[in-house]
Amino acid sequence: MQRRVDWFRLLDDLKRRGYSTYALEMLTGVPKSTLLGYKQGAEPKHLDGERLIGVWCQVTGLQRDSIPTEPVQLSAAKAKAKRKK
Repeated sequence: MQRRVDWFRLLDDLKRRGYSTYALEMLTGVPKSTLLGYKQGAEPKHLDGERLIGVWCQVTGLQRDSIPTEPVQLSAAKAKAKRKK
């Protein structure tokens, strides 16, 4: 099963460790409105995601393989296409 970064949990982890959305904006260069979009389910651009992951690893002291993840929900069309392969 494929997994993706759970951006809501990652950002929530940082918030619980004292990093406001404004502080993350200053650290990463990702606008506050964009960070809020990630918490609501938007997927970051690769570089923005890497920056956030880097901050998360530094703040938590954990490695990349500990990043919060969630299973990828396949659409009906993608699930059907996978069965045909």
